[in-house]
Amino acid sequence: MEGKDLQKLAKKIMSTAKAGRDSDPYFYQGLEVLPNPDPILRAMGKADEVYDAIMSDAHVLGELRSIEAGLNAHKFRVKPGVNSLDTPQEERAKDLCELWLSKDPAPRMTWPDVIWNMGSAVLTGFRVHELIWDNTPDGVFPTALLDRPNRRFLFSPDNALRLLTKREPTNGEPTEDPYFLLSRHMPSQTNPYGRAILSACFWPYTFKKGGFKFFYQFCERYGLPFPIGKYPAGTDLKGQQDLLDALVQLLQDGAAAVPDDASVELLTSSHSGELAQEAMVHLCNREMSKAITSQTLATENQGVGSNAASKTHYERQSDNSSANRKAVAASLNQVFRWITYYNVGEDVVAPVFEFYKDKDPTIERAEQYEIVARLSNRVPLKALHEEMNIPIAEGDEEVIVQSAPVSTATPEPKQFSACSHCGRSHEFSEPRSQVSLISTAIREADKVIESNLIDPIEQMLREYESSGKTLKEFYSDIEKLGLKMDQNKLAEINEKVMRLAFAQGMEEEQ
Repeated sequence: MEGKDLQKLAKKIMSTAKAGRDSDPYFYQGLEVLPNPDPILRAMGKADEVYDAIMSDAHVLGELRSIEAGLNAHKFRVKPGVNSLDTPQEERAKDLCELWLSKDPAPRMTWPDVIWNMGSAVLTGFRVHELIWDNTPDGVFPTALLDRPNRRFLFSPDNALRLLTKREPTNGEPTEDPYFLLSRHMPSQTNPYGRAILSACFWPYTFKKGGFKFFYQFCERYGLPFPIGKYPAGTDLKGQQDLLDALVQLLQDGAAAVPDDASVELLTSSHSGELAQEAMVHLCNREMSKAITSQTLATENQGVGSNAASKTHYERQSDNSSANRKAVAASLNQVFRWITYYNVGEDVVAPVFEFYKDKDPTIERAEQYEIVARLSNRVPLKALHEEMNIPIAEGDEEVIVQSAPVSTATPEPKQFSACSHCGRSHEFSEPRSQVSLISTAIREADKVIESNLIDPIEQMLREYESSGKTLKEFYSDIEKLGLKMDQNKLAEINEKVMRLAFAQGMEEEQ
């Protein structure tokens, strides 16, 4: 296609938005700002106070600490940007961003504070930070990164952020780059304010408070024996009042004096199972857990199985934490682009902000290195020492000597010998290879158990968690799986293990 044809095609496809709010028959064009579609804001107009009250709940606060740990348990660093050309300008931009991160974001503020404030956009829908810029000897930097309350901001019909001021307390004033940094959770064209998780917790929190109130009344009324005093017929009002006062004293002090001709009975209430009020409190807690952390069993197992439940939901919690960190990194990457633009140039690729975490040394990782080292001679020793957090010996420093080094010599031919017990011939090799064969057979047995028992139970546990069911329901329904072990396969493997172990014992005697 020639150049003229390309220009004609380009002009033909050039267009403007056709499905915007200006053509929406259901949108009132006279609006200068968009109302927040959050039901809490729309119904009460006090989202900040409501959200603070919800976050003060003991159960919610425990879940929020999990989110905060997922954000600040990682370290952070500056990396070259995507499609980096590794130019001196990019290196200078990277150094400038590292210099900015090395300083406090604002007076009496730390980077963990800023990271949490940005990450809390998942709770309230969006968060805004204001940048105060200054021309320093090192370059043009934000000298303060300040958290601002959501009540100060609105969005216009074109989804632009606006700031409420004394001069414009209703419609707000336009905000400009690079002074305001916006962090949002699940925004959309129809809802630029984002989705607030705490809004989904409002009704469970409200019902929980009511449930606690009636639960307390139940415990207060029926937690102690209810005394009933009987007085003889014809007792005057003063005698009746004296008896009543004695019964009140009985509840408060545990002892009371009553008239000689009166009698006292203590009535106690009995119940079985979970109280309705208590069940409602637990239900509300589970609903809030699902909204905040996308899981319930790790916090609401109500008795047993906490370790298994936490392992089952570790992957889901890791995914949520990773998504929250990506949202924070995206906001800080915008600051990096501004720093690069104002100090180095518009065409320079800006560096990026990255969270990372040092891996804890584990036996599993050491075994993986051992296996790979047997299969390849390209495994760097330095990488193993760094991951295991074990320094490399230097100079004439004394080192640990292997007690049984692995032999690299050519293995001897296999030998066969008749067994004096069964009369059959058995294959013998080096004791180390026999141990390896036994280990392989044991692993085969483990796979049979895993495929027939562990995998079906794990799958059922995941399905019950996703549907919001409790471990109590899981335990009562586990028989429905109809688990059956492949006894023939397991017996065959066990026989193999016993044969190999017996053969190894005979070889060691020789």
